[in-house]
Amino acid sequence: MRTGFTLMELIVVIFIVSLIAGIFVSIYYTVTNSKLAEYTREEMDDIESALLDFYRDIGQFPKDTNNVAVDFLDLERKPSTSDRFYGTSALKTWRLNHWAGPYIQDKFGDDNYTRDAWGNYYIYNYTYGNNYCTVTSYGPDGASGGGDDIVYTISAVEIDDEKEDNVQDELDVIQKAVTDYFQATGDNPSSIEDLFEWEVLNMHMDESSWSGGTESVIDSSGMGNNGTPYLGANTTSGLVGRAGSFLGIQDRVIIDDASSLDIQNELTIECWIQITVNHSNSWCTMIRKNNAYGLEWGDAGTNRPAFIIWKGGGGSVRLDGSAVSLNEWHYLAATYDGSEMRLYIDGNLDNTLSTSGQIATSSATLNLGAWVLEWYRGLIDELKIYRLALPEDEILRHYENPGYPRSYFDLHDYTYKYDEWETEYQFRTATVSGTTYRFFYSCGPDREDDSGKDDDILPRGLEWLRSSL
Repeated sequence: MRTGFTLMELIVVIFIVSLIAGIFVSIYYTVTNSKLAEYTREEMDDIESALLDFYRDIGQFPKDTNNVAVDFLDLERKPSTSDRFYGTSALKTWRLNHWAGPYIQDKFGDDNYTRDAWGNYYIYNYTYGNNYCTVTSYGPDGASGGGDDIVYTISAVEIDDEKEDNVQDELDVIQKAVTDYFQATGDNPSSIEDLFEWEVLNMHMDESSWSGGTESVIDSSGMGNNGTPYLGANTTSGLVGRAGSFLGIQDRVIIDDASSLDIQNELTIECWIQITVNHSNSWCTMIRKNNAYGLEWGDAGTNRPAFIIWKGGGGSVRLDGSAVSLNEWHYLAATYDGSEMRLYIDGNLDNTLSTSGQIATSSATLNLGAWVLEWYRGLIDELKIYRLALPEDEILRHYENPGYPRSYFDLHDYTYKYDEWETEYQFRTATVSGTTYRFFYSCGPDREDDSGKDDDILPRGLEWLRSSL
């Protein structure tokens, strides 16, 4: 009876066991590495999101010092020095102040998102000026190449494109305001501040009636200076649409005091009027912000308009105009530019007065039609007030085109003052083949004013000017 294995049989058994063990080890190694690769990719996904969020806030990826343990720490903790960023000294400081992390939270203890699942440091590569970076895991063998590397190329192109699109969207809006500002003044804006809120009152008076009560007289300027009718003031058929009708019985429209109506340096008041009775007594109030500015009647004679401003140093200055006829529409415009008062009647310059100094500010309401015991009897249409002095040619255009413009386009949202990198938009002109182009532009990601060149961003449709700047 056989009681053991022959040597050959033992060799065969050992071979088979070894083969099975090898297969098992190979399978185990493959499964393990597959799982570790999965963990690594999950972590690299998180790193990618963190790097993109970092770029979105700061305009660069973390500084590459060939030490990922240091470089990736910027994703978790705010750097202690601006030297961790690229650019000019001012740009470095801006970037440090705009760090809004943490952009990533440590998941693997002391590794701080710097090592892959095999315990090897990631390889991080970034060159300043590029909008992409790479993060690499060398995989199971821990060495470059070999077909097991995991490489992420992280692109911020979409972020840059989105910011540039946002800037150009704003520049499109600003360009409309530039066009209207130049049309209204004949001057270039000295800064973007000039484009904000210079039309402070625009009342078409087209409401079917003013029976709606509080603030039913609508201001279309965007400043919210709506008026409230009192004592029967209402609307009737006007020159353009409807007009405000005042019966001279203390009926009025009152507009609450607002900072936008406190105008000190330049002023224009314009409106269409039709007086229906003679106005001969002094201070027949048509438009008045007491102790600031107004348009009155009768101070120098029957049916003669008067433009009044009060000075910051005390006292008032009055400019009288020629008499106008009853029961006919007339266009009045009064301007003050800091050195001269002007009064226009039906588009023509009627009278001037040299005077200087700021207009006084006042907490008084703006009254239309009456003030205290002073009254106006007639119609008012297309009333507008600006905090700049319209030039003579623009005044004439308004007279020749009643109701034009229905509204200028000025800016009200102060976010339009700054681009995506929180730099104020800059203005310049360019003359090409005898045509002058006026526009604002962004200083771009480097926050440096290159006069519209290099990385500066120009309005859509004017990019071709870059080569001429």
